[in-house]
Amino acid sequence: MEWYGVESMMNHVVAELKKITDASSAEISSALEGVEQQMSDLTTSVDELQAAVTGVSQRVDEKLGAALEALSVERAKFDSLVTAENAEDVAQDAELADARAATDAALTEARTAAGEISDAVSDLNAVAPADAPTEPEVPAEPAPEVPSEPEVPAEPTPEVPAEPAPAEPTS
Repeated sequence: MEWYGVESMMNHVVAELKKITDASSAEISSALEGVEQQMSDLTTSVDELQAAVTGVSQRVDEKLGAALEALSVERAKFDSLVTAENAEDVAQDAELADARAATDAALTEARTAAGEISDAVSDLNAVAPADAPTEPEVPAEPAPEVPSEPEVPAEPTPEVPAEPAPAEPTS
């Protein structure tokens, strides 16, 4: 019977181990199901996050694209204004050069005319008698009369009759 006692004891240990293993398997299965659920939830959250990031990225691209387009339009306007301003500067510089050239030509012409007048005066002075006055006399003009303002007669003041003095009593 000893053998029977060992066998029984072994059966009992096996049964206990089976209970522990079954319990451990159930706990492991439960834990595994929990981990699988958490992994599923995590995968869902990651998918939602990816969708949100993609949505944000698309919205940023849309807004940034519109902003970049507006910036491009404004840059083109700026470039046009700079080009027009530069063209205007070139035109103004050309007009200024033309005006300067015309002024220089008029100044040269005036100097030439002044030299000719000076030569003509010198020629006339050489021909004029030595005792002739160098400056012609200009008759003095009488000073123009400045009309004075007409006198306005003073308005007559109405005479107020004086009150008669009280008569002196005769007695």
